[in-house]
Order: sequence, then structure tokens, then C-alpha cells
Amino acid sequence: MAFASNAQANVIVDEYAKMKMDFEQNVQQGKDQFARNKEQLQGLFFKIKSIVKTTTDKLDELNNVQ
Repeated sequence: MAFASNAQANVIVDEYAKMKMDFEQNVQQGKDQFARNKEQLQGLFFKIKSIVKTTTDKLDELNNVQ
């Protein structure tokens, strides 16, 4: 009987260790994805900022011509 209980305990511990490892891996993947998304958003922000600046400059030129 003690052997069966010990075996069950080992299975539970193994399952817990596997679940913990999966959880930690998922957390790390989430952090990595967040970092990639942040970089992409920064790139898009700078592109938009550049477009707005160029458009503003061109509008200023047009206003100065008139």
C-alpha cells in the first residue's frame, strides 16, 4: 500500500513540475512576444511621426506660396 501511495505522490509531483515548467515557458513566450510587439509599435510610431512631419512641412510650403 505504501508503494502505491508513493507512486501516486511521484505522479502528482511530476505533473506539478511539468505544469510549472509549461507555465514558466508560456510566461517567457508572452514576454518575448510583448517585446517584439513593442519594437514594432515603436517602428510604426516613428514612421507615422515622419509622415506627419513631411505632410506638415509640405502644407507650410503651400501656405507660404499663397
